[in-house]
Amino acid sequence: MFSCYENKEGCLDIKATNFDFDADEDCCDEEACCCEYPSLTLDIAHKETRDSIDNFTLGKRYDWPVGDGLFIVESVQFYLSKFELHGIEPLYIRDSINVSLVTTSGIEENIFLEDNFVLVRPGVFSYNIGEIQGSGSYDSLSMQYGVYAPANNALVESLPEDHPLGIQNPIMQFNPIQGYINCQVILKKDTFADTINDTINIFRTEHVGFNFQPPQIVENGQNKLLKLRINYLEWFQGIDFALDNNDKLTSKMSNNLTSSLEYNE
Repeated sequence: MFSCYENKEGCLDIKATNFDFDADEDCCDEEACCCEYPSLTLDIAHKETRDSIDNFTLGKRYDWPVGDGLFIVESVQFYLSKFELHGIEPLYIRDSINVSLVTTSGIEENIFLEDNFVLVRPGVFSYNIGEIQGSGSYDSLSMQYGVYAPANNALVESLPEDHPLGIQNPIMQFNPIQGYINCQVILKKDTFADTINDTINIFRTEHVGFNFQPPQIVENGQNKLLKLRINYLEWFQGIDFALDNNDKLTSKMSNNLTSSLEYNE
């Protein structure tokens, strides 16, 4: 008696989360692939200060850093991008996206970019960065505070509605030439009922890195979680709301931002 055996198709890449040990034929070809790869997820703790266990809260009254008075932060949003894990071989985020952008000469063109952008907001604690390309140990993490070039010159209308670089409310890009607002803070400098909100737009970008001892591991087929802590009130260190105009406020906050980020694992 003869049985009819049919080859089983599946993912034969050991680095994939759906690697199929029993598969006979690879499901991947030049046109499509069923393999799914480990994802890098960013977990963010939104805290008040380095010494505090309290979550930073929008709409809460906080003491002025300098002088007497209270201020209220109504809204915060800022970009992180270009995440890379560095080891013997760099472990890249493999997601990509087709973006329409405007070049420095004013010409519109379409290009593929690494798609590892997140728009961070207090109260949102988990962010999917993308699929990890590669496996092994790594001893440092690098990312950029802000939107890296040339993504900075993207046409927001060309991006999906739910994409971090897409259309936002409040807006996070003035136009493709000026680029993205890398951090926006809307606040009241005092707590009087008739006080008008001030909007602080910061355009500065900066490279941010963290070193690990001992090295961390990305294993074949295993998702990876990275934990960061943001100490928001440190953004306002050295600020006197009674004397500092918005230009000085923007400058001081810009200098304080990246030092408020900590690795939290």
